[in-house]
Amino acid sequence: YYTPSGRSIQRPLKGADFALSATAASPNKQSEFHTDAGRIVKGGGGIQPDYEVYQETSSRLRAALEASSSFTTFAIDYVKSHPGISQDFEVSQELVNEFQVFVGEIRIQPGISEWSDSFGREAAMDRHRSRASAGRFASYLDGLANVIGHAARVGPMRDYCTGLLLPCERKSVEPIAAATAPEQTSAQHQSLLHFLAKGEWSDAIVLAKVRDLVVPQIERHGAIEAWIIDDTGFPKHGPHSVGVSHQYCGELGKQANCQIAVSLSVANHHASLPVAYRLYLPESWVSDKKRRKKVGVPDDVGFKTKPKIALQQTEWACEAGIPRGVVMMDCAYGSDLSLRTRISMLDLTYSAEVWARTLVRKAAR
Repeated sequence: YYTPSGRSIQRPLKGADFALSATAASPNKQSEFHTDAGRIVKGGGGIQPDYEVYQETSSRLRAALEASSSFTTFAIDYVKSHPGISQDFEVSQELVNEFQVFVGEIRIQPGISEWSDSFGREAAMDRHRSRASAGRFASYLDGLANVIGHAARVGPMRDYCTGLLLPCERKSVEPIAAATAPEQTSAQHQSLLHFLAKGEWSDAIVLAKVRDLVVPQIERHGAIEAWIIDDTGFPKHGPHSVGVSHQYCGELGKQANCQIAVSLSVANHHASLPVAYRLYLPESWVSDKKRRKKVGVPDDVGFKTKPKIALQQTEWACEAGIPRGVVMMDCAYGSDLSLRTRISMLDLTYSAEVWARTLVRKAAR
């Protein structure tokens, strides 16, 4: 079987108990194809979905509770008796026990085994979804491993990315090392430090791979609608991190010791993804040769304002053919006349917040 593009969707017929005719098609030798949206699909292995969605099973208990409006009636009564209920409310085991008493009073009396079976099935579904998520994450890391360079970097890369998703209080190397290798924290710490500080892998190539993997998934839910210019603050306690300075930190909402990274993200109503990302280097750092040398800032990196960095990222995105959208920016960027002017020259539409004191003129009719 072949699709119109020539991709074979014939599954291997090993062990089949019937004979193929002499005219049967063999799987296409080409292993990778691209959809119209640029997504990579495989040949010769049947049709595999991007995500497996499993239908929820309904027990006799659940059917009885829904048919009797037990959930709704109990919830209404509970809210009336707890007027100060928080939006962060979570269901506790005590509340489940109270609900059991309630359904018993209205003559719905499922057995204990049926309650247990129902909750057991839901727990199994959660475990299945968790395994599916883990599989997608592993596949994503496989893609990054292909562009990270030397094979010795793959392990630390996987550990570091995994650590970023773990519930560590801080996402720095030391807590990530402790979380990912609790019995070999010191060795893991050195491995991650070397990967991040000394490993000669290209952030541009990795970001390009991330775009190739993620943008098509975002576009499955609709076209790209916006380019978002923004910056992110990373609070710091010491003076040694590259670019750290006392400056406004959006995460804290005040002036603080932090790093700032300027980013350009693409987005639709489903999700967003940074496609360009650069650390802002304050003038105090640019002029301090000793400090630059200590942390390895390249000699050709000079001072650029945040709007200037954002403009370079926008120009690059246009040249790279990134799917276009309305450029959106807050007043830190929208009040910069040269940035707005250049964006218009790039034939892009923008929606910008400006400072109250910013002078504007009516557009020509």
